[in-house]
Amino acid sequence: MRKCSTILVLAAYALLLMECLVHGIPQLGHYFYGEVVVNKTPAAAGTLIEAKVLGTTLVYSTTVDELGRFGYTSSFRVPGDDLSTPEREGARNGELIEFYWNGERMWLFDASSQSLIGRQIPFESGETTHLRIDNETPTRVCMPLVVSGR
Repeated sequence: MRKCSTILVLAAYALLLMECLVHGIPQLGHYFYGEVVVNKTPAAAGTLIEAKVLGTTLVYSTTVDELGRFGYTSSFRVPGDDLSTPEREGARNGELIEFYWNGERMWLFDASSQSLIGRQIPFESGETTHLRIDNETPTRVCMPLVVSGR
């Protein structure tokens, strides 16, 4: 009797696992948080920030808090798509996301290193990214190439 119940439990587990493999598991979202800089100053409280997934009609928005930040007081995420449905509920891994303020495409920086990411960032299911979003075109410092010899 005990052997029979073990076999039934294993069979039920196998069916559940097959269901997940066939229908898939929805992707996790990509969480974003950080600072918004507009004209060299922190964005005003209530400023609307939008994240658009390129090649789709998906747009997600959040507002800036009184310190010019987003994603701190309430989390901000671009949801992942449920690949088992024909509808588009969210982004898919590798799809590019652009951030907008007042209809203007923003520049994205890694908030930790302050290095320029660009104007797009790829969606990564389950990731959390700390950004600095800025409307000013970044300046790049170019060093002259010095060749010695001859």
